[in-house]
Amino acid sequence: NKRNVLGKALYLVRIPTMTLEEFANGAAQSDILTLEETRSIFLWYTAANKPQLEFPLLKRKGLSPQRCHRFQSSAYRSNQWRYRGRCDSIQFAVDKRIFIAGLGLYGSSCGKAEYSVKIELKRQGVVLAQNLTKFVSDGCSNTFSVWFEHPVQVEQDTFYTVSAILDGNELSYF
Repeated sequence: NKRNVLGKALYLVRIPTMTLEEFANGAAQSDILTLEETRSIFLWYTAANKPQLEFPLLKRKGLSPQRCHRFQSSAYRSNQWRYRGRCDSIQFAVDKRIFIAGLGLYGSSCGKAEYSVKIELKRQGVVLAQNLTKFVSDGCSNTFSVWFEHPVQVEQDTFYTVSAILDGNELSYF
């Protein structure tokens, strides 16, 4: 029995940090939790009056994101970059293993604008990760984070290509 093998270690699993969908499709169907534990966890996710759980509620701290910038600055109106719906990409290599979690994209300098965006990370033409989503730019000079579903391991001394295709009404920044 898996539950007996896990023993007290079962209560070190951070089940409440999963999404409801991850719990429902995984741990809830694993036959490791008792029916009462499964019920309590479902109530914890969905009920206004949450039951007390024996599982840790805090997510792991994990790695803190580091940012690498393509441009030296984004001083207001100093750069004119027009996407016009075309693919914008950059090829890169790293000198130690890292994880790429997503991209920071500039939006419109003319106020609020909504964009559809497709981001991809490739190695030798093979797509390692992609995301098709939307984001709203508020006209400021900050980048807007667009994340992959999961961080992707990037090995040292290997070339990768990261790309973005934006579509929207206002397709230029500064």
